[in-house]
Amino acid sequence: MPARNRKFTFDIVPVGDHLEVTIPEIGVTVATAGTTRREAIDAGHRAIIEHLMQQRRQTRKSRRRASQQHQASAS
Repeated sequence: MPARNRKFTFDIVPVGDHLEVTIPEIGVTVATAGTTRREAIDAGHRAIIEHLMQQRRQTRKSRRRASQQHQASAS
C-alpha cells in the first residue's frame, strides 16, 4: 500500500496558564499541561496518531465484517 501524505493544521491558542491545540482536519481540541509550543505540538501529534489508529481499527473491522458476510452468502 503506498504511503499517503496528509497535512494537518495546528492552531495553538494560549488559554489561562496553558495552551490549547486545535486540529481542524480531525475536529479535535487538546489542552496541554504546559505552556511551551513544543508541548502543544507533541499533544497535537498524539491526538493525530490516536485518530489515525481509530480509523485503521474501524477499517479492519468493516473489512472483516464484509469478508464474513461474503463467506456466509457463498455457503
